[in-house]
Amino acid sequence: MKFLIKTMDFVAKNLLRIVFSLVIIVGIFIKPMYDFKDFPYFSSYSIYDILMGIVVAIGAYCLYRYRNQIQRKFTYWMGLVFFAIVMGCYLYFVPLIPFSDMARVVQMAIDSESMRQSIQSDLYWIQFPVNVYVTVFWMLVMLPFPKALITMKLINAVFIYGTIFLTSKLSKVYGVTYDKVVYVALLTFSPLLLYANHLYFDVFCLFFCVAAMYIMKKKNNIILAAVLLGVSNYLRSSASIFLLAIAIAFLFESFEHKDAAKVKVKKVLQIFIAVILFVLISKGATWIVKNEFIKDDRTGFSGWNQFYIGINEPEFGFMDGDFSEDRSFEDVKNRVIEYGPVRMTTIFAKKTFWLWGQGTYQAQRFGFGVDTLTGAEKFEYETFLTKYLLNDEQGLRKLCNAFMRAQYMVLFVLFTMTLWRKKDIKELRVIYYIFTATVLIMLVYELKSRYILHCLPLMVIGAAMAFEQIEHYKRPAFFRSK
Repeated sequence: MKFLIKTMDFVAKNLLRIVFSLVIIVGIFIKPMYDFKDFPYFSSYSIYDILMGIVVAIGAYCLYRYRNQIQRKFTYWMGLVFFAIVMGCYLYFVPLIPFSDMARVVQMAIDSESMRQSIQSDLYWIQFPVNVYVTVFWMLVMLPFPKALITMKLINAVFIYGTIFLTSKLSKVYGVTYDKVVYVALLTFSPLLLYANHLYFDVFCLFFCVAAMYIMKKKNNIILAAVLLGVSNYLRSSASIFLLAIAIAFLFESFEHKDAAKVKVKKVLQIFIAVILFVLISKGATWIVKNEFIKDDRTGFSGWNQFYIGINEPEFGFMDGDFSEDRSFEDVKNRVIEYGPVRMTTIFAKKTFWLWGQGTYQAQRFGFGVDTLTGAEKFEYETFLTKYLLNDEQGLRKLCNAFMRAQYMVLFVLFTMTLWRKKDIKELRVIYYIFTATVLIMLVYELKSRYILHCLPLMVIGAAMAFEQIEHYKRPAFFRSK
């Protein structure tokens, strides 16, 4: 077992070090971009990137320079007021109309009376029944509130704040000295704030995953953590990454501490119960919704589509719309054989660099909508801002995109610094394993930068640790901890 622990730690630590360092090095010269015609590409840096890079670098320096004052004087109530003002202004001045999958989810969540009939007859729900589960979840969350678009956006905002608050608390449990800096960093992290207009499953999943991490780290309660992750997994399966990482780290801990056989058996039993609860909650809720609303055996497009699309060569794994109801493992295998090792390696390299270097989690799409020529096409009403947010070629939009990516890259670089600094990853094992699993899964899965949003809170925690490493190296060698 000790050999297995050392091997997995070694692989996780060094895989992340190598991959993320290469992303940073290549990213100095090449910028991953998202085109609003819905495809990925690469570009050189613009004056907007340089300006926003300088602005964000100054901001990061100020957070470091005044970290002690922030830690002592900045309160959670101050942050809540700031968040409420920023979010209120954003939702009022950028009244985005939901589009794409969001539009269908919002329509059904608000007009629930017609939902059952629509599910049975509408081709969209027949092809994408998975979004029925998201819609039902939204309906349940909205039960005590007025059924309106602004209600859904405000609920999203509440869950975003909850994620920020819990991440700050989680960082403190992980031993971060400046947990209030984590709080401030996330309160001003624009890609996350823009997700208030993204009325889908991502914000809910992010909140429940962070809450599970906090419960596990604070209380060492894997069963309650599994319950929260089961709720998240009902919406999307990315929560299984968290449960797997938590369970492995939980088991490894007992062997490292040389616990008695009785303690080891107890921990194995707890993991078993956690997994059972996780499956019962996620699959049980799915079964109930399916029998109550869908009432037939439709499965939609095969899940193998995401893997087949995930290794397409022209867009190196980005969604190209090549769905098939009959897609199978054989199709994926045949595509891999057809491409061969060289072409597959090229696809993997492009995917990985674009995914971890693009930096906005596609928030520019979900926060401001698709490109249009008039505000009436995508906003509920006109404001003084909407005319400057029509398409990705406008100056304000370019500034926003560059600012978002600059913020992300500062976090990413600081997080990678922590990866190189930490020799013993025992205390951060869950974080390392979640990142490693995400890197490996996304090699073959459909490419979208929002699919790594669940890593954001953990990346901020790692970046905060880099602040303390910088502080450590500034002290005379005699005073440094051994």
